[in-house]
Amino acid sequence: MSGIYSYSGYETWLHRLDPRTKLIFTLSYLVLAFLLPSPVVLGGVPVPTPLIMCVIIIALIWGVARISPAEYAIFLIYLAPIILGIAFAHTFFLNACPCFAPADVAVLGAASMNGMVRGFEIGFRIAAMGMCFLLFSFTTEPFTWGLSMYRAGLPYKGAFMFAFGMRFYPLLQEEYTTIREALQARGCDLLNGMNPVRLARGMSISAIPLGLGALNRSQNIALSMELRGFSFPEETGVERVLYRDIQLRPLDWLLIITWLGLLAAAIVLRITGVFAPNAFF
Repeated sequence: MSGIYSYSGYETWLHRLDPRTKLIFTLSYLVLAFLLPSPVVLGGVPVPTPLIMCVIIIALIWGVARISPAEYAIFLIYLAPIILGIAFAHTFFLNACPCFAPADVAVLGAASMNGMVRGFEIGFRIAAMGMCFLLFSFTTEPFTWGLSMYRAGLPYKGAFMFAFGMRFYPLLQEEYTTIREALQARGCDLLNGMNPVRLARGMSISAIPLGLGALNRSQNIALSMELRGFSFPEETGVERVLYRDIQLRPLDWLLIITWLGLLAAAIVLRITGVFAPNAFF
């Protein structure tokens, strides 16, 4: 199982797209999850539109980026209780229509069909956000992400912080794995399994070494960057020379225009009332 939110390293057309193209796709996809009509009735069953969008993202990661869902199964497992918890709260407590209960039953504690669908819709919107950024991180090399931000006009140090942020999360995962294996070697299995109580105890034990390890690693990275002249151009006024360059290709422009056009059309349809989100059946 690979690290979550870490670059996969495969060579596909999706990996070769400019990071700015994939970022616009990600943001547009997230906004569309709020604008498109939901739910969609399939076979008489209301299906939240964000659920369909999550399935599309999984299919895109699997079919185009060649990354099986088994590679990020732990991420999907952690999403499940969040979605179910939101759906439970809306089904029994946060909706005023007790569709599953007799008319004389109080609203509090009465199960609601509308509330259940609404809860799943909100939960899968959160899942869609996570899945979109998962697609972005799996197919975007941190260096090209920082370089694209630099080419977009961001100062080099700010762009580098974006790239370093993408690279630092997998480093934290490596540090966490090291701590878990060290605890396991000492006969402690608190970080193994899916018991939330045991995991909470394990995380409380590993929080301090994880933070100290991350701090030590960041200090080493900062020192190595300064030894390689990271601040030299700003301090001396010499123009920074880039080893690699990145440019938007015709395919990138085509996809950017397409997604921005779809987003603009959805906004217009929403404003004009053609799209009626949250129209429960």
